[in-house]
Amino acid sequence: MQPKPVFIALLILLSAACNKEKPDLPKANIQTTLLPGKTNVIPAQSKYKNVLILGNSITYSPINESIGWNKACGMAATSPDLDYVHLLCVHFKFAKLTAVNISRFEREYQTYEPDQYLKEYRDLKPDLIIMRIGENLPMIDSALFRQKYKCLLNYLRSNNPDVKVIAGLSFWPDRDDADNIIKQYSPYVTLNVLSGDISNYAFGLYTDGGVQQHPSDKGMKGIADLLWDGITKLK
Repeated sequence: MQPKPVFIALLILLSAACNKEKPDLPKANIQTTLLPGKTNVIPAQSKYKNVLILGNSITYSPINESIGWNKACGMAATSPDLDYVHLLCVHFKFAKLTAVNISRFEREYQTYEPDQYLKEYRDLKPDLIIMRIGENLPMIDSALFRQKYKCLLNYLRSNNPDVKVIAGLSFWPDRDDADNIIKQYSPYVTLNVLSGDISNYAFGLYTDGGVQQHPSDKGMKGIADLLWDGITKLK
């Protein structure tokens, strides 16, 4: 059973749900408010006007009552406005911001075909792409992953060669093989510096162990702050 569209502060377009994948998820589309009825009055702080975030369940996870997850937002924020995507949104007033769950690429990079899943998003021609993946890559074929990751970036740039790309490496530790490859192909932000503080995880907030390993509200803010710092330094 597919989840119903959830109306939030930005355009969220979905391709998969990180750990519990559901293809062809619906989309939500509100671009001018942070939450229904709350106007975004934060002054514009970014030159980027068309932002694409490619991530996994930390970026967006639909409602999944079987694991006690009853929100449609980045797992495991306690409310949608506290996930890192919404926290970044305040820096992109009047920008089009599209967040896409591409956990399929993490799990199936060996056979992943970007044109099958990402053409719609590539054709948006964003001026900034935030690559926010890595948690689902604990063990990889390094040579093959390098090849497939390069192909993914080349595809996204194929009709938009001037797009800026920044990578947010894994929030979880022990993803060095993937992180070391990803950071060779764009500016990057190291996020696993947050992993040593247990309060950055959602332990005790949810019953499911997998959900608890995702960022808490504090962890989400840490991710957003580190990403924004990296974005402001892009040349």
